Amino acid sequence: MKLLVVLALLAVAFARPDDGFYDTKYESFDVKELIGNIRLLKAYVLCFQSKGKCTPEGTDIKKWIPEALDSECAKCTEKQKSLVAEVLKAIMELLPAEWEELVKIYNANGQSLEVLAAFINKYAPK
Repeated sequence: MKLLVVLALLAVAFARPDDGFYDTKYESFDVKELIGNIRLLKAYVLCFQSKGKCTPEGTDIKKWIPEALDSECAKCTEKQKSLVAEVLKAIMELLPAEWEELVKIYNANGQSLEVLAAFINKYAPK
């Protein structure tokens, strides 16, 4: 389940203390551009794996991954959940080797990936 939000912060960067949700500044993030550019997608994955350079957004995202993992994206808005699901689906389909490594890094406890599949089915565009 922790892998569910490994990329949650592609949609968010900082927690907003006023309403308990993550900041919406990345809700306009162009997820289509990211998943349509395999090199760019791989660069973000390498950032999260601590194997590559991070953009300013990637740095923000990576910084918040532990909190998002612990809360199972509880602070994500519906829009952010949709962005996360779309990116996760793209990584699974387009970068399977990198996906497996992310699973090893962020799902070390071997939690069920069935919950992740349900999340992607619910929030990723069909």
